[in-house]
Amino acid sequence: MGKVPCLETEHGFLSETNIILEYLEETGSGNNLMPADPFERARVRELMKEIELYIELPARTTLAEAFFGGTVSDEVKQTAKKNLEKGIACLKRNGKFSPYVAGSEFTYADILLQYSLSLAGQAAKRVLNVDLLADLPEAKQLMETISQRPSAVRIAEEQKG
Repeated sequence: MGKVPCLETEHGFLSETNIILEYLEETGSGNNLMPADPFERARVRELMKEIELYIELPARTTLAEAFFGGTVSDEVKQTAKKNLEKGIACLKRNGKFSPYVAGSEFTYADILLQYSLSLAGQAAKRVLNVDLLADLPEAKQLMETISQRPSAVRIAEEQKG
């Protein structure tokens, strides 16, 4: 399908972020970024799904206007704004931010938060004139912390070209 992200493995290709992350975790191909405790692992997955469904997906409905010179209808904007507000409320309610979104350890939920909330925040500001993080300073601080990690700095440099 030409999907991004895509991971080439010795067995073939995998796509979809969550699938790739689970594969990396299960094969030990990187640092373990899921808690050992089954319930805590489930909580991380729950946060990841909430970020994806309630923040990233509503923001995606505005991307044509936010980044690609297109326009979206007022109805789409109103729905996106309402759903993003609900998504941020969900994150505020369920995120621990102590200091990471799921608790004391850096997890895949933090990676997804960094990507999804950055994208959603830019789209909301450009299209809806809304600061998604105004009522969630913990997330803003966490994103700043994550952006200072060596891997995040390297990715930012690579994205510049």
